[in-house]
Amino acid sequence: MTTVEDSHKTKAALTLPSPHDEEWHWSRLNALEILAGEEHGQFPLPNLSSFWSGLTNPKLLFIDGVYQPEASHPGPVKIGAVDAKSQNPLGQMANGASGWTLEIEEDCAEPIEILYLGSGGAYPLPSSVRLAKNVSATLVETYAGQGWGNRFSYFDLGENAQLQRLSRLSCEGGFTSLIEEGRLGENAHLLTDWIGNKGADSRIDQRFDLTASGAELMSGGAFLAREKQRHDVMIITRHIAEGCRSRQKLRALADDESTVSLAVRTEVAASAQKSDGEQSLKGLLLSRNATINMKPELEIYADDVKCAHGAAVGELDPQALFYLESRGIDPEEAKDLLIQSFVMEAFISTPDSLLYSTWLHDTEHWAGEKE
Repeated sequence: MTTVEDSHKTKAALTLPSPHDEEWHWSRLNALEILAGEEHGQFPLPNLSSFWSGLTNPKLLFIDGVYQPEASHPGPVKIGAVDAKSQNPLGQMANGASGWTLEIEEDCAEPIEILYLGSGGAYPLPSSVRLAKNVSATLVETYAGQGWGNRFSYFDLGENAQLQRLSRLSCEGGFTSLIEEGRLGENAHLLTDWIGNKGADSRIDQRFDLTASGAELMSGGAFLAREKQRHDVMIITRHIAEGCRSRQKLRALADDESTVSLAVRTEVAASAQKSDGEQSLKGLLLSRNATINMKPELEIYADDVKCAHGAAVGELDPQALFYLESRGIDPEEAKDLLIQSFVMEAFISTPDSLLYSTWLHDTEHWAGEKE
């Protein structure tokens, strides 16, 4: 571990994971030392309206980790301390901080939107989501602006509950770290889609133990990088109970001198018969100077399972480009269409108008720099 004293403020020492640790091997966290010592307010905030949907659903706004009640309509979400604690090195920095809690006892028909804006510096922010038995909900979280947003999220889903989530990593600069842990009840479903389409570096760390039979953990993500940007993903899923299902469908696009690293490990205990696990990792290099790292792992101790993994990295198919151009499509537009098609493979949630349209908009913006 590396310990750095904050020279700008009187704070506890910043303790960061070391790249010598296997799970942090591809991470480059040096920028966090600088961001943790910077003041808020160094950058102007982006326009709020560009991130909200036009629905009259619950919406929450946080600026530099501070809840903004005058600009929010919280609905069932409560603001305050979060009881859940993380053991993750970055997640521990959010332990004890003020955050938000969502407890739903009946179906929530409208999606809940939460917007996190940063003006520079760093903010830790924990959250807890609890869904009662047979309850379903949809959550959209967007990270925008500048600075280091360090989020710890704990999920507690009751029997037959279902939560669909979309996390948009849309910060122009700085760093976004998402630490996700929790408990899934019997036959509960957690479906998560991430999309990184702006300039900030990121680290996603998702770890779940599937201890109730029939639980499903589905994770999809598209991580789009340019210039010297870095995206780093670590997903660890442990099948403990019988009949659990997990999917990780991740796509990486790297241009210029950027780096995207995807590491996924699925462990199936001897008690987890009838498990179903699949890992699909694909990367698209748009520059010979870019880097994509992939590490799919399966560790299986049960003998009655259905598990598979695959990883592939390549470039845009010249024959597909030629075909589109021969049909009168502009070369740049043809390239954008192939990129969008590749990214859309990673969308894993049940089709939903807001989630799908938001994902599509972010993909188009990155591919063609459309507003």
